[in-house]
Amino acid sequence: MKKTEKYFYDLDFFPHLKLLSEKWKIIRNEFLNLNAPVLNINRINKSNEEVFEEVSNSISEGNQYGWIQGWGNNDNYNQGNLMWIQYGLILDGIKVPFIENEMQQTINMLLNIKGIKVAALLKLEPFTILHTHTHPDIRERNLLQMHLPICTPEKGNFNYLNIMGEFRQYQQGIPIIFDGSYRHFALNESNHSRTTLYLEFDKENLIASDIN
Repeated sequence: MKKTEKYFYDLDFFPHLKLLSEKWKIIRNEFLNLNAPVLNINRINKSNEEVFEEVSNSISEGNQYGWIQGWGNNDNYNQGNLMWIQYGLILDGIKVPFIENEMQQTINMLLNIKGIKVAALLKLEPFTILHTHTHPDIRERNLLQMHLPICTPEKGNFNYLNIMGEFRQYQQGIPIIFDGSYRHFALNESNHSRTTLYLEFDKENLIASDIN
């Protein structure tokens, strides 16, 4: 019998992430108070380590830590995508050292869950699509991903994630857990931006010490 592929996962299998998700309003409020620039740094064909090195050099030159430009610029793929930006919080299970007093409650909650490898805020501007792509390292490292929407439009919320033809709508406070090693795309066909908390986590070794 052919094995049925699994693209999406039930939140109930990950109680620590369920508790974290229940704190989504705290995360949203910290995001709304975040005042950070968009850096002239992008993620195109770069590893997390390469981006981290670029950011480190920028900080050493006296610049402020901020949002990184994504890939997928339809006008010029070799330029950063200002319609899809990311603010890194956790890398390799450790707080990004350039963050001072920003997002502290969120970061503390994340650090209290062993098994979270990467965490970031992802902001997708109106009328933007991230075309079909994969994250092959997700399966290789036995990880899953979670999108926790913290800001979505109240009306006309045309925000969706599609994996191998299956759609899920982004709704505030309702996480989507998925295997990003499969082909997927995301779109925002709304009049307002959409922001999520993004996680990569070890699906076998997710342990919480406390979530305040």
